[in-house]
Amino acid sequence: MLWTWISRTYRSDKKMAYLVKYEAELMYDLYETMMSKMSDNGGTSVALDPDGCLV
Repeated sequence: MLWTWISRTYRSDKKMAYLVKYEAELMYDLYETMMSKMSDNGGTSVALDPDGCLV
């Protein structure tokens, strides 16, 4: 569904459509990682180290 919306929005610019799709997939992966980290820690918040990596 998301890809359908992206491809319609960026119909004239296929390169931009793929870039937006790639970024959306990265954000979703980050969200899933954060949710799994939170559940692993018993629901505590997720912290980032100085380099911006999840800890």
